[in-house]
Amino acid sequence: MRKWDAGRVYLILSGVATLANSAMFVALAVYYVTVVGMNPLQLVLVGTVLEAAVLLFELPTGVVADTYSRRLSVVLGMFVLGVAWLIEGSIAVFATILLAEAIRGVGYTFLSGALQAWLADEVGDELVGPTLIRASQVARVAALVGIALGAVIGSVQPNWPVLLGGALHLALGVFLVLVMPEHGFAPAPHADRNPLRAMRQTLMAGGQVVRGQPLVMSLLLATLFYGAASEGFDRLWEAFLLLDISLPGVGNLKPIVWIALVTATGSLV
Repeated sequence: MRKWDAGRVYLILSGVATLANSAMFVALAVYYVTVVGMNPLQLVLVGTVLEAAVLLFELPTGVVADTYSRRLSVVLGMFVLGVAWLIEGSIAVFATILLAEAIRGVGYTFLSGALQAWLADEVGDELVGPTLIRASQVARVAALVGIALGAVIGSVQPNWPVLLGGALHLALGVFLVLVMPEHGFAPAPHADRNPLRAMRQTLMAGGQVVRGQPLVMSLLLATLFYGAASEGFDRLWEAFLLLDISLPGVGNLKPIVWIALVTATGSLV
């Protein structure tokens, strides 16, 4: 197929991925607590496995994106995420959830940095800012649609939004294979003849950039502390509402609908 304009591809990718994630995350805690039967410790361990996978694979997958192809890295990330979500939504067993979260972490590392770098390569410095802003606007609308969709189908079966999200990520992967362009990126020299050497050179160059830029190091440290501070809240706030607050019964509204209302209110604000 003929490749599409990079800006349009990025807008579609942002909208569909945000819709899928919003639908899943509305239902995920309900699925974990009511179907899988996870306790607070297990909920936090799920996050620990995810973050550990990201920590271990961020550098190797990032080097692949910088050495071989941004497009390849993004496509792989979409397929890996799709597989992870389908596993997670299909088998309601804690050990399987941990495995799926580890796979999901690897998928995120393929996308991390590579997607934004691809966009900058393809549209140029002058257009990357406006494109990111427009994509953020599209994502906000898609998030509200995804929240509503997740609440509706999650009220029937809590795992259905997770399966839907996995299917949408796989569909995005196929879409990107067909239409995603890559004209602004050149593979690293000797990448085909000596891939390990090319990856090592890319990794060393990245380390030199970090060490030579105090601002970059400050951002890394700030991200570290922010992640440590937010992880407990991110993993437990829905379980707190479900198990400790006893969400009020109004009509036939199920707990997932209340969580959707809270999430949608936060998004609107």
